[in-house]
Amino acid sequence: MALQLIGSGSYLRATFCSAARIQWMLRLTAFLVFGLVSAQAGITVRVNLPIGHPGVAYSGSFTPSGGVAPYRLALDAGDGSLPRGLVLNSTTGAVIGTPIVIGVNNFVVVVTDSQGSTSRVHGQISITNSDSGSGVNISVTPTSSTLLSGQVQQFVATVKGTSNTAVTWAATGGTVSSGGLFTAPSVTSATSVTVTATSAADTTRKASAIVTVNAPAAVSVTIAPGSASLASGNTQQFSATVQGTSNTAVTWSANAGTVSSGGMFTAPNVTSSTNATVTATSAADSTKKASATIAVTPPTSALSVTTSSIPAAQSGNSYFDPISASGGATPYQWNIASGSLPQGFTLNSSGQLTGTTTQTGQFPFTARVTDSGNSTASKSFTLSVVTAPPPPPTGGNYDGPAELPRVYVQSTMADSPAPGSTTLVSAGGNLQTALNNANCGDTIELAAGTVFSVSAFTFPAKACDDQHWIIVRTSAPDSSLPPEGTRMTPCYAGVASLPGRPALNCRAPESSTGWWERQRPQITSFWTESGCTVRHRTIHPVDLG
Repeated sequence: MALQLIGSGSYLRATFCSAARIQWMLRLTAFLVFGLVSAQAGITVRVNLPIGHPGVAYSGSFTPSGGVAPYRLALDAGDGSLPRGLVLNSTTGAVIGTPIVIGVNNFVVVVTDSQGSTSRVHGQISITNSDSGSGVNISVTPTSSTLLSGQVQQFVATVKGTSNTAVTWAATGGTVSSGGLFTAPSVTSATSVTVTATSAADTTRKASAIVTVNAPAAVSVTIAPGSASLASGNTQQFSATVQGTSNTAVTWSANAGTVSSGGMFTAPNVTSSTNATVTATSAADSTKKASATIAVTPPTSALSVTTSSIPAAQSGNSYFDPISASGGATPYQWNIASGSLPQGFTLNSSGQLTGTTTQTGQFPFTARVTDSGNSTASKSFTLSVVTAPPPPPTGGNYDGPAELPRVYVQSTMADSPAPGSTTLVSAGGNLQTALNNANCGDTIELAAGTVFSVSAFTFPAKACDDQHWIIVRTSAPDSSLPPEGTRMTPCYAGVASLPGRPALNCRAPESSTGWWERQRPQITSFWTESGCTVRHRTIHPVDLG
């Protein structure tokens, strides 16, 4: 009689060959042992998969033979899985662990030999309540957890079927208290730990939970800002960020000057430029730290705001006035420390007060300047905004020069945009050529302090619109010129007085404008072609005698 066993799941079909053929089916109830022959690879796998019980250590196996050893065994991830708490050893084929929950799991194991031949084996494992007959049942919650080294997890055991609900706790790694509080062990890579509760009423009744313990992330420290520049005695606030630990505290230190426990650094007094280092050290791991470098400079003259007052503004007209400072260490940064400006006005970081507003009234504010060494100085101002005067009347007779201009023209920079390129006419340059070649929207700058001697200049007519004016101006910065709407005087040409004339009372004569000369008896130095419109702003010919 020949016997052939063919395995599929937890069933066996056996065929006896003799004078008569008898087929029978056998359902395994306690454990399963059968041999599966793979016709493709010639690999035979003997399977031992007994029934398991929650909380009780389990041992099963897949034992390959045939083919060419060694073998590698793996679960087919797309075709079932082992019961929770059990694992397959890919080298020996052992199925071990402690089951956690009751149930039936079907799965497939793929066996591969050293030549790459494979065979698929179907398996089934049943996890049932223990049949000890005591009626005691135990469960643990949660059934799984993921922790970092040193972290804790509280487990709870529930015992039914007995008045004695006491349990004893055990763990394959770390520690677990008599009350079920588990503390994860210190690991350097992901590790699986089993926590088990055993009934005191029936020690055969157990339940387990699986804890995945991961290595903690490396502690890191960063400091901001990473560098700074300070004058002697000035301060800088630093902050530290700690990652990889719940303990984010740091200790601060500095190799020069002082630093508070909150990271506020005070620069030392030095006589020459010196570098200082501020360091933040992690309280969780003193080997982890970060540093910032501070360039400390000797003290300079005290920083102060030198502008004493600001001119009034007119509603509806553009305004420009720089606020100045001295001392300290440049560059400076300006801002409004308190108060407010009229709507439409700003004080930029360079100290330029600009804007246009429809409001009128008094607007007090405090301007603050900060130098590169973090020193500050402030000064209070009041900006007066008055109603702009109405345009001059257009009717009636002329009343001499006091009536000029006869036609009201919106001639502010904001009303005469020139978005094109800028051409500089230097000493010896040809201003007339620049005028002839200028395109609509261009700006012609005359080198400050340069004298242009010619009998006359002609402004040629060009087809420009109100958004593309041609501007002729000095190359000196706006900050060295009077505000728009202020009449020029010879002071801005470096002339403090004229022969036989009253003193001009210049604050500081300087050559901030370009000059042109004419000789008597000429009447004018500028001509305009037909169709050319000229808006005069700050060009006022001065007769130097």
